[in-house]
Order: sequence, then structure tokens, then C-alpha cells
Amino acid sequence: GSACPDGDFPEGLPGDAAVLYVLAGAQGGIGTRERPFGTIDAATDAAETGTIVAIGKGTYNELVTLRDGVTLWGACVAETEVHTDRSGNIGAGAITILGADTAIRNLRVGPGPRAGITMQGSHRSLHLEDVIVDVRMSHTWVGDLVTTLVYFPQCVALAPVTLSDVQKSFGQQHLLGAGKPLKLAFE
Repeated sequence: GSACPDGDFPEGLPGDAAVLYVLAGAQGGIGTRERPFGTIDAATDAAETGTIVAIGKGTYNELVTLRDGVTLWGACVAETEVHTDRSGNIGAGAITILGADTAIRNLRVGPGPRAGITMQGSHRSLHLEDVIVDVRMSHTWVGDLVTTLVYFPQCVALAPVTLSDVQKSFGQQHLLGAGKPLKLAFE
């Protein structure tokens, strides 16, 4: 992944996008660089289509939902981690994709007892770049729970990968993305 910046926040963010900032444990934030939100969930709740959620270095133990057109952009893979130690709803991962044109960049997801990233429903798309998903689950599962649901445990996406309307498949580490078969590398 990208080298870690000297400061807390990612560098090289597009200048024409709306940006909400997050720093683990910050109190009373409003999403600015000077007063960041303390959780990613607070930022994604406030985010509109086209917003970049700039995640500062740190560890975030929470469940995150990503909606249409929102990008999670971490400071760097080595020092920005999202995971959850909560068990429960099998359909939710540490990060759950519920929208189209979503993206995750420059962060590590996991480890934890849940899937790292789940994508639910139709017309969903996710672009991964410089992301490591490190979830220690006993199985890899791609299945159907009313809507399409994909688990991504222990995969590495350092080169850009885009997944769109993933097709269900049982007992395989095989997904369809952008109309072509896509193999994810599971460690």
C-alpha cells in the first residue's frame, strides 16, 4: 500500500470532492480536519453521494455501512485498521456495502470474528485499492440470504479491483466482477 503520511490523515485526496474527516476517539467532531468525527459510522451517516470519508491513522472497532457513492480512504494500510469484535448478524461484516459506486482505499480490515467486507443486494459496486482484509474465519462463504451476500475473509487487494453485482456461488472462492470472472487471492 501507500506509504504512511507524516500526519494523521490521508494525503492526495481529490480537491473537488466533499471530505469528512475521522480520527479514532475524537470527541465532539463535526467532520472537519480540525474537528474530525470520532467514528467512521458517524461520518458515513453524514456523508452524501460523492463524499470521501478520510480516515486518520488508528484502530476503529465498529460496524460500518457504506452507501451509494461514498469512499472510505484510510491514511495507510499499515496504520489504519477497521474491525469489529462483535459477533451476531451473519449478514453484516465489519464493513457492509449497501450501495453502488462505493470505494475503499488504503486501509486494513480485520481481524475479527465476522466477515471483513460484505456486499448485500443488487446494483451494488465496490472498488478496492490498497486494501488488506485479514479476517480469521473458519470458512469462506459466498451465498444467498434473500439478497446476494459476499464474504471477503483473508483477501488482499493491492491492485485496483472493482466488483459489481457479484453473482452467488456456494463453496467457491470465485466471484464475477465487471462481467468477467475474478479470482481473489485468499491467504
